[in-house]
Parts: sequence; structure tokens; C-alpha cells
Amino acid sequence: MSGGRTEEEMMNTWDRFSSRMNKALTVTGACLILAIAIGITAEILLRKIFNETLGGMDELASYGFAIFTALAFSVAALARANIRIDVLRSWCPRPARVALDLLAQIALIAFAGFLTWRATLLVGASWAKGTTAITPLATPVAWPQSVWLAALWVFVTILCVMFGLSVRALLRGDDAALATLAAPVGELDELAPQQHTITEALTTGAKEA
Repeated sequence: MSGGRTEEEMMNTWDRFSSRMNKALTVTGACLILAIAIGITAEILLRKIFNETLGGMDELASYGFAIFTALAFSVAALARANIRIDVLRSWCPRPARVALDLLAQIALIAFAGFLTWRATLLVGASWAKGTTAITPLATPVAWPQSVWLAALWVFVTILCVMFGLSVRALLRGDDAALATLAAPVGELDELAPQQHTITEALTTGAKEA
């Protein structure tokens, strides 16, 4: 009984953490995109009206988009929003589905790990050489690259934690937790929030009537 409670508490803790992390990353990414949009709009207006330019806005926007993309990786992982071709999986028995889910996690970790490793080497070289952008701003490229790299490491860490929790759930026979962590989001899962909203609306309408 105690072990069951511990497992449930662990999953509840993960659910709370992943929800807060997802919201924080989403808000950060949204603010970043908003800042880029405001900067580009200001650049266009200045050029059109006053024939002036902020200088380097395109460069700053490229850094912002790179960081935003790295943040989006983590958001997609936490929401299981990454695209998976699960036509074959749906026809497989449970053991095969579990194996495919874990294999998909391992493949994603391998890709993310390789990407982050190469990014780490790149950022290290930028710091060592003191590389600057060939632009009017002459930005030390290691600065934005370091933020981008940190976002990639967050992505890899989240994937590894999710895989560890998936293996733990498998060993404990917790199918619900395993599905929450590793299984792809199906059409019914995607429609569940809308169905819940419709049900609540119908229930409220029936009570008022």
C-alpha cells in the first residue's frame, strides 16, 4: 500500500512539475516571439517613415527564433506533441506497443543528445575563439548561443527524466502512468478537453432549464 502511494505521489509530483514547466516555457517563448514582432515592426516603421534603422534587428531576431525553437522542443516533449506515426502501433499487442513507445523515447533521446553534444562543442569553440557576428552589432555569438544551448540541455534532461519514469512505471506494472509518459497522444486524447467542455455546458444548461 505504501509503495502504491509513493508511486502515485511521484506521478502527481511529476504532473505538477511538468505542468508548471510547460506553462513557464510557453510564456517565455511567447514573450520572446512578441519581442521579436515588436522589434521587426518598429524596424519597418522607422525605415518607412523616417528612413532610419535600428540596425541588427534581423540578427537579434535570428537569435530569438533559435532560442524559441529550443524551448519549443521541451514544450512538445512535456505535452507529447511530437509527431509519431502510430498506425502500426495501434495494431500491435500491448508488449509490442510498450516496446515501441520506449524505443521511440530512446531514439528521441539519442537525437537530442547528439544535437546537444554538437551544440556544446560549437558554443565552446565560440567562447574559446571569441567569435563575433559579422554585423554592425558585432555580437559575441557565444552569448546567444549559450542561452540556446541551455534550452537544449533542458530538453535532453526532460527526455531522460520521462524515460526513467517510464521504465519505473513499466517495472511496477503501472499502465496508466506509462501511457501518460510514453504513449503517443491519440485522437481521442486530443478531443477529450473539448468533450469535457461540451459535457459541462450541457450539464449546466440542463440544470438551468
